[in-house]
Amino acid sequence: MDLTCPICLNVFFKPIRLPCEHVVCQNCLELSLDISNLTCPICRFRLSNWKRRLKDTSVCIDKVRDRKIQRLFPLYYSNRSAGMDVSLDGCEMSLYNSISESVNTRRPTDTPGSVALEFEASLQRIRNNKKAYESLQEEASLALARQLLLETGGDEDSLDCYASVNCQPIVSFFRKKRKTSDWLTVLTLVPPSLQLVMLLPTPHCVIKSLINPSPSRKSKT
Repeated sequence: MDLTCPICLNVFFKPIRLPCEHVVCQNCLELSLDISNLTCPICRFRLSNWKRRLKDTSVCIDKVRDRKIQRLFPLYYSNRSAGMDVSLDGCEMSLYNSISESVNTRRPTDTPGSVALEFEASLQRIRNNKKAYESLQEEASLALARQLLLETGGDEDSLDCYASVNCQPIVSFFRKKRKTSDWLTVLTLVPPSLQLVMLLPTPHCVIKSLINPSPSRKSKT
């Protein structure tokens, strides 16, 4: 159980649990609501509706936490109840330190280097999934291209050139370009039987210009 108020950094005195589950001293909460908006001083959760339904914030005091603090630090609690702004004495400070150390002690849950190994395994898994996806995507593109070639009277042998290593730089360059002039230039580098295949990733503007060439283009041809 945490014993320190996050606002005054002292041991809780009349702790209040807010709707956002944060716990602060009653005096700290009232001061915060007076000088700022009706929000939680820790996370800025709106407390306007919650405060409007309360006539007194004392009804929201965490009784269990308050009784435990009163039992652990009786001198501190009695002095605060008397209106004195005091700190813990030597004995109470030693008890507070021992409780804080037991609460904040963290046991290692993983061996050294296990997080790095898990990260590398996750990264490798992502790379493998990416390669598998790219392979499936390439197979699907070739299958669609084969079907289009057969429907237009082409032969499947023309696909061998498309899938070969020599054509891969052309395909890569072709797919990266965005200007219509660049796309048209690249189309002249491949055989006519492959132009339909190469048009698969082509933007609509390029296909339209190929189907309906401009007058200047017609005159050149």
